Amino acid sequence: MQGQNDPDFKTLFTFETFLPVLINAFIWLFVSISVKFFSKFTSSFNNLTKIQQINWEARIMGLLHALLVLILVFLTLPKENNLKQDPIFGYSENASKILSISCGYFLWDTIVCILNFKIFGFAFLIHGLFCFIAYYISMTPLVMYYGLLFLLFEASTPFIHLHWILGRCNYPKNHPLVILLGILVILTFGGVRLCLGPYWAYLFFLDIRKANISNFLLYYLIGSNWTLVLLNFIWARVIVSYLFRGKSNKKEQ
Repeated sequence: MQGQNDPDFKTLFTFETFLPVLINAFIWLFVSISVKFFSKFTSSFNNLTKIQQINWEARIMGLLHALLVLILVFLTLPKENNLKQDPIFGYSENASKILSISCGYFLWDTIVCILNFKIFGFAFLIHGLFCFIAYYISMTPLVMYYGLLFLLFEASTPFIHLHWILGRCNYPKNHPLVILLGILVILTFGGVRLCLGPYWAYLFFLDIRKANISNFLLYYLIGSNWTLVLLNFIWARVIVSYLFRGKSNKKEQ
């Protein structure tokens, strides 16, 4: 039963929580403008089509975000005993700052997907929106421990984007660096997203169902979590097709 002070969507979305997210979103916007500006000085970028240039910018941004949060999570998560002891309502100021960085990034990413919907499509829009809401909720704090844990999904992101970028820089598919990146994509994506992902989602389900929160919020958290897990398996097929057959989806153009 929901108590008087139980978390729900009305109590989660406050100005104090949203302000650092908004600040980080503007920082990511500034970074994206810088990426676009400096990319114009490279011949590889200038030789791309308009769609490929938009992809280039998005992938550089994804690469920067992934590297940043992975370093911060690896430095922070092992020390957060409070979060481990209470994975649902535990709080950490350092964890909140990391989550606000990612939340700001995914807010920027969601807006970019909306503005370029014909390029990125529905799946990437849902991914960006769900990640934004999920990491925002983690800041409130609610499931802050799992918010940090699921950021480890980004482990494969640097290799995926670097592989794509090298392809647009005319590196042949049999180049040792391209092959190495392909192997790292398979190992990190398969190991973290496809193997650990469903296991972490199951642990999340076991913990969150015991929390005294509104039913709507409970069902949303469980549903969105497993939606993102399902998207990982859908994207795994796309990634394998691209790596081994040279085929691509819209975002690979």
